[in-house]
Amino acid sequence: SFYALASLIQVGSIFKNDSPNPQVPIEIQLATALYFLGLSGVSAIQGAAQLGIGEETTHLYCDQCIYVFICLLLELVTWPQP
Repeated sequence: SFYALASLIQVGSIFKNDSPNPQVPIEIQLATALYFLGLSGVSAIQGAAQLGIGEETTHLYCDQCIYVFICLLLELVTWPQP
């Protein structure tokens, strides 16, 4: 489910920072990334406008989520055992 995936990727250090400005909750970043990745053929500008966020913010959320997906690839994708 969405929340299971969000809790799984939340352990990624990319979602933590030492800035006085807190990061947007992981659920919002993940939802944005999934929404954007599901928009086939729609530009980042159009996707960001639909969500009411900046184009670069959309790229940032997607990049962070994809990075964590790649890091967790061996845990997320496995072959069935005989």
